[in-house]
This record gives sequence, C-alpha cells and structure tokens, in this order.
Amino acid sequence: MRFMKVFSSTKCNMTPSRVIEKILQKSCLECLVRVKCGINNKLKILLILLMCVIFNVMEKFTKIKYWENLNKRLLSKFPKNVLYLNPFFKANIRSFLDFLILSIYSEGESIKFLLNLKPTPNIFIDIGAHAGKYSLIMARLGCEKIYSIEAEKENYLALKQNILLNNFKSKIYPFHMAICGKNGIATLHLAENVTDGSHSIVANRGTGRMEKVKCTTLHSFIDKNVRKHSSTLSNNILIKIDVEGAEYQILKSSFDFFKINKPQLLIEIWDENRKRVFSLLKRIGYKYYTKLDKDNYFFAFE
Repeated sequence: MRFMKVFSSTKCNMTPSRVIEKILQKSCLECLVRVKCGINNKLKILLILLMCVIFNVMEKFTKIKYWENLNKRLLSKFPKNVLYLNPFFKANIRSFLDFLILSIYSEGESIKFLLNLKPTPNIFIDIGAHAGKYSLIMARLGCEKIYSIEAEKENYLALKQNILLNNFKSKIYPFHMAICGKNGIATLHLAENVTDGSHSIVANRGTGRMEKVKCTTLHSFIDKNVRKHSSTLSNNILIKIDVEGAEYQILKSSFDFFKINKPQLLIEIWDENRKRVFSLLKRIGYKYYTKLDKDNYFFAFE
C-alpha cells in the first residue's frame, strides 16, 4: 500500500460538482438494484435521480442557480422510509441525503481503502457515525468491537435502528454524545436537513436551530467505555473522525492518547484546519498519510 510523507503535497483531481454528478449517476443504477420498495416508489426515485443529474449538468454549464432550486424541490419529493441494500449492510433511508450519504459510492475512495486495509482492525471508533455506514461496513469486515458516536439525536436513532436491522447489536455499541476538546455539555448547531451529516459544534449553520448534547474528550470516552471491554487496548485500532471542523480539538485534547496508543486515523480535515492538524499529527508521531476523497485522509505511524 502506497503512503506519502506527511508534508508531501497532493491535489484532489475531481471538483465537488463532478463528485456529486458521478454519485448521482451511479445512484441511478444503484436504485434499480439495491433499493427495496414498491415499483411506484422505485420508479419515482429513479426519475428524481435522473432529473437531478440533468439539472446538475445544466447548472454547471449555465451557472444559473435556478437549476439548484429545482434540484432541492425535486429531492424533497424523495420517498421516505425505503430499505437500501448493498453487499455490506441494510439501512432504512429517511431522505435523499440518507441515500447519498449511505451509498457505497459516496466517499468511495475511503470505502475502497478500508476494504483493502489489512489486517482488519480489532477496534474501530467511529466519531461522527451519522446513520452508521462506516460502522456497519467495519462490522461486516470482521472488526471485533465498534464504538459508534453520533451527536445529533435523529441520526443517533437511525444509527441504532440500522444496527438492529443488521443484527450487529453484539458488535456495535452506539453512543449519543459529541467527542470534542472538553468534558461537559456542548451546543450542536443543526443543518437545514435533520438527516444531514453536517451538524457541527464549531460552525454555525445559519439555521438558528441548536441542541445541547453531552460531550467528552476522546481519552475520557475510551477510559470509560472501551477499556470496560478490554483492560489493555489492542495495538490494531482504527479511529474515524468526521466532526465538521472539530477535528483539531479532538486531537489536541487527547495528544498523549494518540502518542502512546498509535491508532490508525481516517480523518476528515477542513481546509482551514489543515495546516495546524498536519503540524499536530507530525508532533504526535504520525509519519505517513494517504489522501483519499476530497477532505479525507488516512494517517499511520508506520
């Protein structure tokens, strides 16, 4: 597996609009094969996705926001509570955003990387689990213990439902809380759509909607929950961090934990955090990284 030195420069070859377009196109095919619902709902989903592809292309060439507004109106018509099946898990789809986020084509490079990661980690800590996509895949790959942490209550309920749907109750432990730089209570700023994965404790989403959520540092969470199942931590730990801008807080507040236990990291890093996150990871001792999707990186000590 090819890794790059921590301060090597890399570029993402695909623009965000192209990524969305590609996901939509693949989702049209996925709809025919992997969505379990009545024929009327399936045709409705397929028509919506095909029209979204067209509108996305039109917006790209005309630069007119009219197409974006049409897209939003179309996606609001997406049928609720249909079953999504793929080779790794089943999931209840609550909205179009769920369909995109849970699709195996969304963050496809990260998923492909995990499928080829050997040996499979013994412990997987999923920080920002949403409805459980990464946790469910890791459970299917044979990971022994998975700790799934989701701060937003509706996504947490969907996470629990999907764990039960896949009979992973003995493998995946869900937690309704936020991991950040302190112990106590945090304010979670909610995105426009409740099924979105972009709720944040550091970025105001402009909706005016917030909820209070229990929060803790990563090392405190591990001491209280992970060590309960294992007095000594495995040396094969993978931690996924997708926390909408709070990644630096998590790393800094648990500096010693990362330095001592040397977990592998799958982490989304916001542009404004990239320089200080890379600097901090170098001080912790991480030597190598590989860039996956637009903002996703994999870090390892060796």
